[in-house]
Amino acid sequence: MTTPEVCTQIVKCLQDVWTDKMLFDFAVKICDETIQCHRLILAACSDFFKALFRSGMREVTENCVVLQDVSCDVFQLILKTVYTGENTLTLVNLFEVWRAVNRLQITFMIDLCENFAIKAINIDTWENIYSNAKMFDSEKVIKQLHIFMLKNVDQICLSSTFLQLSFNEVRDLIKSPELNVVCEDVVLESVIRWVKQVPYHELYTYDCLSAHCISEPNRNNTVTETAVVEKRQGEVTEVLDELKHDSVKDVNPIIAETNENNDSIRDKLLEKKDDHLERKQHLSELVKLVRTCLVSPAVLARVYKMEMIYENNVLRDIMFNASHYVQNFRHGQWPTAAVHRACSEYINAAVFEQRCGGFSVLDILENKWLTVSRCEYLQENIQLASFDSELYASGKQQNQPNEPCKLFVFCDNNWVEVVKMPGQNLLLLSHEQFIYILNKDNKVIHRVNPKKKIPIVEKFTDFPENAEVKHAMIYEKYFLIFCSETHNGNHETSVHKLDISSKIWTKLDNLDGSAEHIISFRNDKHSYVLQSNGSLWCILHVPSSLNIKLNFVFKLWSSQKKLYGAYTYNGKLCVMGNFTEHVQAGHFRKYTVPEHIQSVFYWRNDNQCSNLIPITMLKIH
Repeated sequence: MTTPEVCTQIVKCLQDVWTDKMLFDFAVKICDETIQCHRLILAACSDFFKALFRSGMREVTENCVVLQDVSCDVFQLILKTVYTGENTLTLVNLFEVWRAVNRLQITFMIDLCENFAIKAINIDTWENIYSNAKMFDSEKVIKQLHIFMLKNVDQICLSSTFLQLSFNEVRDLIKSPELNVVCEDVVLESVIRWVKQVPYHELYTYDCLSAHCISEPNRNNTVTETAVVEKRQGEVTEVLDELKHDSVKDVNPIIAETNENNDSIRDKLLEKKDDHLERKQHLSELVKLVRTCLVSPAVLARVYKMEMIYENNVLRDIMFNASHYVQNFRHGQWPTAAVHRACSEYINAAVFEQRCGGFSVLDILENKWLTVSRCEYLQENIQLASFDSELYASGKQQNQPNEPCKLFVFCDNNWVEVVKMPGQNLLLLSHEQFIYILNKDNKVIHRVNPKKKIPIVEKFTDFPENAEVKHAMIYEKYFLIFCSETHNGNHETSVHKLDISSKIWTKLDNLDGSAEHIISFRNDKHSYVLQSNGSLWCILHVPSSLNIKLNFVFKLWSSQKKLYGAYTYNGKLCVMGNFTEHVQAGHFRKYTVPEHIQSVFYWRNDNQCSNLIPITMLKIH
């Protein structure tokens, strides 16, 4: 076994041999200088020299080789390290030494250069380190640069080197949940800039549909995510009006009015045409990775009006749908384009109540549980609802039959009473500016606007006659309620649709199986209903009709389960219930994947609890 003391003495002996110029048996000529050294040392350290000495070439017999691509000073620094073990690297000589040791194939010094480069990465040096790491195909340094870029993307994206990144590098950056960005505007604009290969100030100057969109956001002012959210409501109406009234005939008005300055910009773009077209092929894939539903309305409008976006049906729909999402209240389940990154002030979470007023919040991205303060009043009949990124809960005190149910909102880590509720056996649904209260005892639907200074509960409509409601959900502009029925001794689920604007009920088809413990969820494409017997149904529009129907998709299991709720996240469906077979309490179990969902996980909870809801909410500190 080698010891540090022995290694130190060996290096000292080599240093003495080199210093005293003893037993030199080979020469390296660089320009007009000849440097004496030892074959054994060169062959031991350098694969280049090892191969040379084994080749039998003329240089071997003449004991001399001429090096063309390495400077004399750099080769002397390399020899000093080889003979003495001294690290001679500095920021000044790093790239020359790194290039030389790659040329000479000195592995341990390549490692030295890579480690030095990694420690030297900062906002002033990263571009030079990146270009050299790419030249030498240094995976280790590129990996660390990727981590650095994730943490400093706001500055990275404004650099000229950002435009040199490969498609894979840009894709890996923007899809990462660890991307540390002040707001998602930066990500979308950077993707467009990478495709167009233009400086930031030229991003909106050319290839736009409307001249009034040409402007540069002020990057000197820090824009917090909260500020972006606060501005959305004031901007979005104008943005949507612009998107809805644009027509194809407006595609090229700016080209006809191009002035002399824009001519020069056009010339630059034409020179880059080939590379631009190649990058343009990646545009759809990159934009789909952007959290477009978190982009500000102003930037969505500018990007939408770019010809490269407008001429692409997929991208045009993405921009319009993102603007529509920003306009509306964001209740419950989020689309994939609204999944928050780790740096965000918000989290995508799943929430449920258990053990009399104790609330559990799962931060889905971090996969960790958060502590939420208890609400002493909420002890029985607890129901949860998400209303525009805020958590609401209704319930009553235990063993107090005369006490009313109350609605509370979770705010600043405390529960604040909102209003007293009608009835005690309730379901809560959020739609637009209201929380709807379905009283299963009195068969009446009430609603309340919780954002009013003095919230008032008002009657909305009645249930259908004889409806025994077990579950309710929102589907577009409709309420869907699921009721228990028995026909010839068989349990069935009757489904009723309420048009919210007209308050007209319509009976839909019955589903086989009980409505007890039925749940619903949605992903980016569809809304679904999952029965306790494992039957999964997809809600669809009937072609050439205003009606909707439920199509059977898959049988996830065959026995009865008590279900509490579900959420979807990046293509994965998580269902919480009392799954006893082969699933430990509090753990997930992956199940067979149907076509509609990438993967299904069962989440076992044996404790009595409220409904589980997905919610986007402020981080809990």
